[in-house]
Formats: sequence, structure tokens, C-alpha cells
Amino acid sequence: INRVTQILGWCKAAAVKSVLFDPLHHCRILVGDERNGAGGWVNDPTEAALESKSRAELRTWAIKLLTQWATLLEPEGDYLAFELINEPNTMADYPQFLAEALPAVMAVTNRPIAIATTDQNKSWATYEIYATVQPYANSTQLFITSHWYLPGPFAFQSAGQNIAWKNSFIADIDLVMQSVKMAADLLGFPAHLGEFGNMITVPVEAERVTAIRAVRQRAKARDLKGTCLWMYASDFGITNKDANNVFSWKPNFISALTDDTTSLGAGPANLI
Repeated sequence: INRVTQILGWCKAAAVKSVLFDPLHHCRILVGDERNGAGGWVNDPTEAALESKSRAELRTWAIKLLTQWATLLEPEGDYLAFELINEPNTMADYPQFLAEALPAVMAVTNRPIAIATTDQNKSWATYEIYATVQPYANSTQLFITSHWYLPGPFAFQSAGQNIAWKNSFIADIDLVMQSVKMAADLLGFPAHLGEFGNMITVPVEAERVTAIRAVRQRAKARDLKGTCLWMYASDFGITNKDANNVFSWKPNFISALTDDTTSLGAGPANLI
């Protein structure tokens, strides 16, 4: 709690407009994507304790954690929102988790709560949770968040792969964004662009810039609200760092995030 409140203090001092807090961000066991510890907790005693639990026990543990955090952070200002879980792409019991977590967390906080879509590569991702969330339709407390790293082979390529950006990728991005927005509209929730970006290992920086501009412009066109560039100062960096470890923004990336004078087109036709 001390570390979290310290970071929140930095955010407030910097006049950050909003913070999305996700205490279960790297809980690979919960989302069913443990992969022998890759990307999750490696040789952690908490991991060993959780591995023996049933899915129902894991959900109970996670919801208890969420409600404790929500209660602890209730005194914070209106800038703070919660995300129930990050990228539940492989979480088979995600609808059940939502059915149990939403009433529990909403009972202890009035803060905005983010509901993550499932696999970003599927245009029907939001509809997989529609029935579970529908009883909360038009709630002013809930919103949908989705992550955009399409196409994955371009955004996550390793050094030396040399996968080029193609403007034809925009149609794939737009199709999934449109689906998310349609489902969110049916629920009466705002839809947000929760994460996007591409790795510094993409060989041509100009293509990285074009891809970021494309995702942001399509999100704006589809009326997805807040946008969050992932790990902007590290693996997905859009900064320079001098010999004294002082960071500075790369102007071409800032332009891609803020300037619409360079348009990449209207995008493909609507689904309906």
C-alpha cells in the first residue's frame, strides 16, 4: 500500500488526469496462462500456494484482494479507477469471475470500474461477456477497455525479424474496434483504448509511428475514449535517453499521438 500511494502521489503531483489501477495485472495463474512461470511470478511462494487451489478458490482469493484494495484506496480522489483483471484471453471462467467480482467490488466503491474484453484478435471478444455484464447495462460506474497490438507479429517482433507495416492492417484493427464499440453501445458503457503500442525492436521507426497513428486515429473515429500508450519509456519506448539518464520525447511519436493533420484515411466501411 505504501508503494502504491507513493506512485499515486507522483501522479497527483504531475497533474495526471486519470489512473487505472489493476492489482491483478500479472496474475497468470488466475487467467489460466501460467506457462511455467513465464511472464508471471517465478519461484514466488505466493505462486506455489495458489497453484494448489481450485478455480473457485482462486476467484474467491482474487475478489477478496480487489475489495481490500478498493476499500483501502477509497479516500483517493476521483481520478482513480479500477480494472478487475488484465487480458483474460485464456481465462475460461472469466464470465463467472465477472459475475462474482462486479457486485463485490461495486459494493465497496463508487469508483469507475474497467471491464476488460477477451482476446483482442477476435472481433466478437466483447460479446463473450455480454450476457454476464448485461444486468449492469447503462451503469455509469462501468466501462469497457480493450488492448490493441494488432497485428501482433508486427507489434511484438524480435530484432531481426523485419516485419513491415502495411496499411491493409488498418482494416483488421478497425473491424475489432468496431465490434468492441458496438457491444459497449449495446451495454450503454463507454469504450476505452486501454493499451496500445509497438516494440522498439520494430526495425523502421517511421513504421512504428505510422502504426501508432493508425491505431489512435481509428480509436478516435470509433469513439473509443481515453487512450493509453503502453510502456512508453521502455520496451515500447517513444523517448530518447541521454548520458545522464534524462528522458525526452521523440517529436514524431508525439505528433502521431496528438496531431490529425496527417490522416491515414477514413478506414473500411461499417459492419452495419
